[in-house]
Amino acid sequence: MRIVKAALVAAIAIVALVVSLLPGLAEESGSLALTISIDGAIGPASASYVKDALARAGERRAEIVILRLNTPGGLNTSMREIIADVLASPVPVIGYVAPSGAHAASAGTYILYATHIAAMAPGTNIGAATPGADWRSDTRSAERRPGQGGQRQEG
Repeated sequence: MRIVKAALVAAIAIVALVVSLLPGLAEESGSLALTISIDGAIGPASASYVKDALARAGERRAEIVILRLNTPGGLNTSMREIIADVLASPVPVIGYVAPSGAHAASAGTYILYATHIAAMAPGTNIGAATPGADWRSDTRSAERRPGQGGQRQEG
């Protein structure tokens, strides 16, 4: 388990290093890296912004696009539009959750999944916690129902 964690941390560090070096490398080699930033809720405006920026990256023959995310999520339709545009992009897209303290929750998580490479700055998170039924109360009620495999066993 420690080896897996160490390998994961090393992989994330390498991706973060590559992302941080891209602007410097672009100046030296003549390559172009463009950054798209979403800082807020996902909606029609952000979907249009990403679509236009990816098209511009293709026109300018960018080598890579960095999609910087800090979002609580947003509209399903806008999320799907962004995902479709990222998947159809001729320019590879790196999803990067940043700065420290940022998150890519809900729709942001799925957008990050769609990118070619996903990276996160230290102190960031993805995903969302959805409140549900208290599983303990469900378990207790099942344990009391005879004949449904819910026999309570003391041990």
